[in-house]
Amino acid sequence: MLLAVAGQEQPTGIGIPGNVGLLLAVLGVNGLLTLAREAIDRNVLRRPALLGVDLLWLTLVLALTGGERSPYILHSFSPVFAGALLFQERGGVTAGGVYALLMTVAALFSRRLAPGPLDVQQIITYGVGLLLTAPLLGYTSRLLQQSQIQALRLKTLTRRLSASNQQLARANDQLNLIRNLTLGLESSTDPVELQEQLLAGLVDELRFHRAVVANYDPGIHALTGWLSRGGESPSPISHATSLPLDLEANRTSLSPIEAAMQSHEPVSVIDGRPPSPVDDLNRALGLGSCYQVLPMHLRGEPIGVLLVDWSCRETLTPEDAAMLERLTMHAAVALGSLRLCVGRAQLLAVEEERSRIAADIHDTVSQSLFGLAYGLNACTEMLPDEPGPVGQVKEQLTQMQPLVFDALQQIRSVIMEILPGDLSRERFVNMLHKQLAAMSVGRPIHLETDVTTAFNHWPMEFRQQLLLIAYEAIANIARHAQADRAKLHLHASANHVIVEVQDNGVGFDLEAARAVDGVGVHSIRNRVESLHGQLTIESIPQ
Repeated sequence: MLLAVAGQEQPTGIGIPGNVGLLLAVLGVNGLLTLAREAIDRNVLRRPALLGVDLLWLTLVLALTGGERSPYILHSFSPVFAGALLFQERGGVTAGGVYALLMTVAALFSRRLAPGPLDVQQIITYGVGLLLTAPLLGYTSRLLQQSQIQALRLKTLTRRLSASNQQLARANDQLNLIRNLTLGLESSTDPVELQEQLLAGLVDELRFHRAVVANYDPGIHALTGWLSRGGESPSPISHATSLPLDLEANRTSLSPIEAAMQSHEPVSVIDGRPPSPVDDLNRALGLGSCYQVLPMHLRGEPIGVLLVDWSCRETLTPEDAAMLERLTMHAAVALGSLRLCVGRAQLLAVEEERSRIAADIHDTVSQSLFGLAYGLNACTEMLPDEPGPVGQVKEQLTQMQPLVFDALQQIRSVIMEILPGDLSRERFVNMLHKQLAAMSVGRPIHLETDVTTAFNHWPMEFRQQLLLIAYEAIANIARHAQADRAKLHLHASANHVIVEVQDNGVGFDLEAARAVDGVGVHSIRNRVESLHGQLTIESIPQ
């Protein structure tokens, strides 16, 4: 505080030594108040009555130095101003009123030490002035305090907005990376391209120190196809390097990569542990002391692993950890979906090629063998039973027929094995129509089919056997029945599957057929019995 001196020199009644001592006391108190300002302000705010001590001290100073004419009169206003600054309008008015009363007491007391007239007008002027000025100062103090509070709130809000802006920027980078992965899934046919997009987003956009990704190969149960970006590695990592994994291992000491892949949970490393049990691979990975191991799985199946070096110089916040997990999930979906699409395309290509080969064999070799068998059978029936060369030729032809039919059966078995495993009800019907059309050239036979929809739910091998049985049945119709209409009815009961084949042909003698039991009927009987079924033949010769 400053010492202010005003007015004319007045007799004080305490002499020059007393005035000097009082001046030193005032200076000492001012120095103490200045040095311990913060501590005194805190105590006055907790105990406002302490402000009265200052008022009493300055009242004593005024009383000893001339009352309203004291050279310390301006200095004595300081408690009133302090009350206004600390307690706003109420403090200023209260301190001003108390001060006016105490100043009057001090003026009266000073007249006892140094008799003289009392300047009532000056006392009133000082009192009214303080009562008017103190509330204004208190109001100004309140405005300043509110401004400080608003400034603090604005500073806090600015800090929060800055943090939110950083989070939004990071979230935007994350969304851009996810969008790129999604677009890559739509246009890319190479998993490496998606992996490079993922690594570029982590290092270039999200500012991680280094990132490494690898694919899981279920054929060899190992991580392979390594790619990296960012950081420094003492030796480049080979794309073909493989890290064998035993996902069923029950060991107590697992490397971070093994632990993450086995538990399906991220593993955070902050102590510099090597990521894998292979030293050469660890050196090539080039990770620091702090990194995150994030396994990639899709529907419980391993897809690969992502390693992110976030550097111990920074802090991996829970938000960053959650963001990495979300990115890993999206990457697993993208890479897994691409793997499924590529695998499905390859499978479809293989199935199409197998279907083409089977169709070619069926339409060429199978039909040629059938024509040969049909021709041999016709030639045999045309030759008479008589001794001599003709009889020998007929015998030779008769012996060749089973060989040809056996070759035909083998070709059909090969066709069944080559055909992809999608023998649906519709394909079953189409193949029967195609077979009958090929065998009835020149004498078309209309085939009516009625196949139960449960056909698609039966085992594939069982469906193939039913197809071969139906083949033989319609082949017999084409060879012997002389029919123009045929019907195949396939239905299922609670415990049985019934295949019923009918035609409007000439029929045959059952007793004679049982005695001969031709190759076709014999083949049907064997297949039915292999399925633990029973063959029933009904015919009326015409």
